Amino acid sequence: MDIGVQGKTVLITGSSGDIGRATAKLYAQEGARIIVTYHSNEEGARQTARIVNEFGAQAHIVHLDVGSESSVQGVMDEISEEGGVDILINNAMTRGWTSFPFEEASLDQWTQTLAIGLTGSFLMVRACLPHMRQQRWGRIVNISSEIALYGMNKSSHYAAAKSGLHGFTRSIAKELGPYGILSNVVAPWLVMTDRLKHTLPEQAKETAARVNPLGGAPEAEDVARTILFVGSGWNTYVNGEIIAVDGGAHALPG
Repeated sequence: MDIGVQGKTVLITGSSGDIGRATAKLYAQEGARIIVTYHSNEEGARQTARIVNEFGAQAHIVHLDVGSESSVQGVMDEISEEGGVDILINNAMTRGWTSFPFEEASLDQWTQTLAIGLTGSFLMVRACLPHMRQQRWGRIVNISSEIALYGMNKSSHYAAAKSGLHGFTRSIAKELGPYGILSNVVAPWLVMTDRLKHTLPEQAKETAARVNPLGGAPEAEDVARTILFVGSGWNTYVNGEIIAVDGGAHALPG
């Protein structure tokens, strides 16, 4: 069944992480060409590329600092030689972001988090836009977190970046929609990555299972499936939405 991504170019920032890798795998299965990006984890990016290649899809690895205008433009210049980006997945975030009391946050920590989590998405969308607008088709999926919806203790910097991403996405959805460019946010709950499976305290796992109607927490592929839908030709009318992937946890009182 064709979902409208075969032969299209998909750029995924943060491709070396669990969600990025799972997303790349699903797009590869559908015949898309994947631009695998990394900032510091080159080996992780190579692992993602190998998975993409296993499905007979093309993978092109590039180093990218989404918070740097010159880095973003350099990557886009390289990609434009073979055509532009049709589907953009903004998934990059500060690696292993840490929580700390608000009064202990430094300006550098605040600035870096917003540079990658919010400004980076702005730079990527701006760079990909000319090609999408020219062909009057594009899909933009910005990856957020439910922390942006409800806040979290000792995570004001992260919540601010992701909350800003929501307003940004809803605004570009209105502005770019007439050009056939659909923009949405996918906001997962606590994602059970390989690292969390081994490091998250058992008490936290039990709490997650208790407050989630489906039990436990989503896997990376659960999030990737949602990304694939809104970032594909199957999605013809979902635009400007904040889509929670949390098993219904947000629907429970308290």
